[in-house]
Amino acid sequence: MRRVGVLCVGNDSPGINAAIRSAVVKGLDLNIEVMGIKDGFEGLLRDDLEVLLRPNVSNILHQGGTMLGTSLYVPEEDVEKVKEKVEQYGISSLLILGGRLGAKAAINLMKIGVPSVLVPATIDNDLAFTDFSIGFFTAVEHVKNALDVLHSTAESHHRVMIVETMGKPGGWIATIGGLSGGADYIITSTEKPNFEELIEIIKRRYEGKKRFSLIVVESGVELPEEIKKECDGFEKLSSSEIIGKYIEKN
Repeated sequence: MRRVGVLCVGNDSPGINAAIRSAVVKGLDLNIEVMGIKDGFEGLLRDDLEVLLRPNVSNILHQGGTMLGTSLYVPEEDVEKVKEKVEQYGISSLLILGGRLGAKAAINLMKIGVPSVLVPATIDNDLAFTDFSIGFFTAVEHVKNALDVLHSTAESHHRVMIVETMGKPGGWIATIGGLSGGADYIITSTEKPNFEELIEIIKRRYEGKKRFSLIVVESGVELPEEIKKECDGFEKLSSSEIIGKYIEKN
C-alpha cells in the first residue's frame, strides 16, 4: 500500500481535523502517500484532491469542522465512477471519516471491490460495533455545560427548563449528556416517552422543595397523537416545544 485517499462523508464533527492530521503524519512515517479528497466523493468525481504533507496539516488541531470539506453524497448508482477515479489516481485504499452515511458508502464500495476503512466520526455515536466515535464527547460536554448554566436560572426562577439535543435515533447525546449534567428527566427516540411519569417526577420535586426541573429532549422524538393534540398549532412546533406546553398545562 503506497497511496491512501482520505475524505469525509456526512456531517462534520469535532476532532475530524485531528484525525486527518494523524492519518497524514502516520502515513509519512510509514512512507505512504496520503491524498486529501475535497468535499467527499463529490470532490473525487471532479478531480479535486491533492497530496497532503506536514505543512498542510500544521496548526489544524484546534480548528473545528474539516479542512477537507464534506458532503452528504453517497455513491450508489454511479459507484463505478468512483472506482474508476480510485484506479486513475492509484489509490490503494480510501480512509472514510463519517457516520452512517460513511458506513453506507464503505459498504457500496466493498461490493465492487474498492477497499476502504471507516473511521467513526459522528457526534451521534450511533454506529454499530463502535464504542465511541470522534466528536461524541465534545457534544456531550456541550450538553453538560448547557445544563450547568441553566441549573442556577431554573432554580432561581422555579422553572422547568428543557434542553433539546441532536442524536436521533441513537439517543446517546441526550442520555449521556443528560446524565453528566444532572438532568431530572431524559426523553429520547429509543423508547416510548412516559408523560405521566414525567409530570409525576416534576410534581414530586416541587413537593420536596425542589421547585425546578431540567429536562433533556432528543430532537425529533416521536410524540403520541394525544399529546400533540393538547397543544394548539402543534404542526409548527418542535417536539421539545410541544412537551414544554404539555408540562405547562399539567
